[in-house]
Amino acid sequence: MTMNGTRDLGAIVLEKFQFSDELFMIRVLPEEDSSIPLPGQFYLLKSWEGFDPLLSRPFAPIAVHENGSLDFLVKVVGRGTKIINSSIEGAKVKLRGPCGKPFPAPSGQRLLLLGGSVGIAPMLFAYKRYKDIVPAKLVIGVPGGEWENFCKSELMSDTNLEVFSDDGSIGRSGTPLTFLTEEGVGTDDEVWACGPIGMLKALGGSLIHKVREDQVYVSLEARMACGIGGCLGCVIPTTLGNRRVCADGPVFRMSEVSWDEL
Repeated sequence: MTMNGTRDLGAIVLEKFQFSDELFMIRVLPEEDSSIPLPGQFYLLKSWEGFDPLLSRPFAPIAVHENGSLDFLVKVVGRGTKIINSSIEGAKVKLRGPCGKPFPAPSGQRLLLLGGSVGIAPMLFAYKRYKDIVPAKLVIGVPGGEWENFCKSELMSDTNLEVFSDDGSIGRSGTPLTFLTEEGVGTDDEVWACGPIGMLKALGGSLIHKVREDQVYVSLEARMACGIGGCLGCVIPTTLGNRRVCADGPVFRMSEVSWDEL
């Protein structure tokens, strides 16, 4: 793989891991050299021909392998993800990426990674990349029992993590924010988070006066079309004006986002 930026790529499905009816992981291998993604960056993925559905779907890799293959965690929520779920080994898909700006290099302090639902993907990728470089802790939150096979999978076997579930059926009852309430956070900790918008909004209240503002970063999820900032379809309000999630993000300082306007 090379470090040359975003490209349109053909790829082949190597494997698909079905965790439940609506949750799976797909492993794809680009057919040519492409840039090495960093935690926080994402790809647009499309497994169908034509323009119905019109838009490719954005996914952050959950893992990147030495042979260049990429793993994406997918939850079926509509027609596009349902079609991707029907992909079989050997099928061809289309990728655009890696897109967006990644998380910054860790500061060297403890790195606290918070992931909710499919927002777990970039957090697990970041944990595996940086856990041998800085002290790191991964805290994930899942809705309930349909995530049990994922949480028991090999993906999660070597991680120093805490698991919370909304219904208490997996790990501890609660969300990643429960960890902050029960375990606390150090003033020098660096905090990265990705998950549902409600979780990210609440994160600010959990961290206020506990950690420096310049040490908290969030990766935002959004529907998008081009993935490179040209269409302005994923604009969000920030303290610096409107910003594009796909090109100016998806990683932003938490203090930069105008949360009340989202």
